[in-house]
Amino acid sequence: MKHNITFAAAVSAAALCLLALSSQAQTLTDSAADPAYASGYAGKNGGSGFGPFVVALSTAGGGTAGTFIFTAAEGEGNRGTPAPSTIDSNHKSFGFYAHGTSHGAGDPSLLITRRFTHPLAAKGDTFSLDFVTGYNDGGLAGVALTTRSGPVGRFQYQVGGNYFLNGKIIVKGYRPGALHLSYTLTSPTTYLFTSSGAVVCSGTGKTSGPITGFLVHQTNASNGKKSVTSSDHNGYFNHLMLKYIAK
Repeated sequence: MKHNITFAAAVSAAALCLLALSSQAQTLTDSAADPAYASGYAGKNGGSGFGPFVVALSTAGGGTAGTFIFTAAEGEGNRGTPAPSTIDSNHKSFGFYAHGTSHGAGDPSLLITRRFTHPLAAKGDTFSLDFVTGYNDGGLAGVALTTRSGPVGRFQYQVGGNYFLNGKIIVKGYRPGALHLSYTLTSPTTYLFTSSGAVVCSGTGKTSGPITGFLVHQTNASNGKKSVTSSDHNGYFNHLMLKYIAK
């Protein structure tokens, strides 16, 4: 009988310990320097708080698209002139490209998605990342949150030199360099978006439910004017971070 009481007490203590851990604020991260990405990141899973990277490519109309691990230095520079990278981890960032041979139907595109192990659902929960759009001569590049109903908070740079949030111009004119992007829930159904660094802006939006992940995309960045090796048209991101408030 004494043994049963001791065992029950141990189980109760363990449950209380787990409850205490779940009630604490948490910060979970990932970066391109994780050993899991030594040979690329498509289909791989490093860091903590995230599922594997899922990459979808389309080159039906010609051109090329893909992902890679490399320094973001040239992407942060000005027209191919490298600049010291501010987003690298051990000289590495997550890179991507979708470069076309022309502009029109069938432009090459790339979509990178990743789920969160636990959705963002409470006021104060935050997702952030560092992002470099690269130049774009024929299409667009951007980031968005994902929900069970589809993307929300879509931020992108489009050909023509403007930055958009949810389809509306938020900043005019291209800015070379890195951006720090952050999405913070201001309630279970609303969020605040902020960008600092090369592009400084903010905006708000609504979501129909918990934030389940994020996406990065690019379409026809070079429009036939640059080759795949011209990394000032490639995009980069790094320093993924999830912050959950105390529950």
